[in-house]
Amino acid sequence: MINSDSWKGGDVAFQRQRLAATFAFHDTDRSGFLEREEIAVALRSSGFYISQDNFDTVIDSIDENGDGHISFEEFVRFYTEMEEQNKWDKIKADIEGSFTKTPSTMTIIGRVKAGVNVRNVNLNKLFQKFNGGGHPKAASATVKLEDESEAATVLNELVEELIETGLTEQLTVGDFMQSPVLSAKPTMTEKQVEDLFIRYDVRALPVVDDDNKVIGLVSYKEVAAAKMRLANKQEKRLRQMEKAAKQGKPLPPESDRPLESALKGWMKQH
Repeated sequence: MINSDSWKGGDVAFQRQRLAATFAFHDTDRSGFLEREEIAVALRSSGFYISQDNFDTVIDSIDENGDGHISFEEFVRFYTEMEEQNKWDKIKADIEGSFTKTPSTMTIIGRVKAGVNVRNVNLNKLFQKFNGGGHPKAASATVKLEDESEAATVLNELVEELIETGLTEQLTVGDFMQSPVLSAKPTMTEKQVEDLFIRYDVRALPVVDDDNKVIGLVSYKEVAAAKMRLANKQEKRLRQMEKAAKQGKPLPPESDRPLESALKGWMKQH
């Protein structure tokens, strides 16, 4: 309850009386302090939802002595500072709004960078909207502005128009891809896959089954590792054959088995 006698002390006394009533209302445990939980409940009941980090920052700015709770005097000082800040913001807004707007012009120059594939961008057509024009790949326009603040709006509109009319019509992969798609089969050996890489100058290939369904991927790294394993197996067999020849023994039964391995055993699985 606000005591009518508070009017006798002027606006300051009345404000303290009003703040005291607010402070007491939210001091639910009647401790004479506002705890963090009490402030959080007050904010939520008023429809304010802020992150924990922001909440902690606000509390730390009010809790001047760092004792973990808010005294009435800390509450009053914080409220007074916020009131002063709001008044200053309003004064600044009034001052800035009273400035006379000065008409000006803005010159926009557009040029498509050489080597960039933007064939659907027509700067001449785009700049005609702003009473400008030129070449499809190099154009300019001079825009009259009632105020310099309009420049950002004009540029945003220009960019949106550029995206809508030009960049969204860019080529898709289907427009320039190789067809039929180059791929490897899971039954191919190290040498066969390497031949594909060399012949077509590629660094990776999809691996497809008989139904042309992608089942994996092979890159130059897998090919290099597979060739290294093949070389090790060839060297091992050669040593076995040399040893058998020196001892006058027949060659091992597995010596006739191919050393190459199928791609499905060392490709990246899909």
